[in-house]
Amino acid sequence: MVVGWEERRQLVKVANLYYMDGWTQEQIAKKVGVSRPIISRILQKARDSKVVEVYIKDENIHTVELEQQFRKAIWIERCNCCIYCRVNT
Repeated sequence: MVVGWEERRQLVKVANLYYMDGWTQEQIAKKVGVSRPIISRILQKARDSKVVEVYIKDENIHTVELEQQFRKAIWIERCNCCIYCRVNT
């Protein structure tokens, strides 16, 4: 996805307010002078164009992803996975 310089600057500005400064989409919309749904689309475009990348830095992400895969594969509503570690003593 190719975006021009001005559009990219807007993506960065909105993403920075949202992700770094903790503003709500409504607050950003008022500041920028657009509706909240437009801010939502701008944030999605920032993710799609790789201006923003979201990483979850926690060891539990692996079990959460596995739970999601199980739920989709066998059509269940809830699934909890845990990692079992055995230490030889």
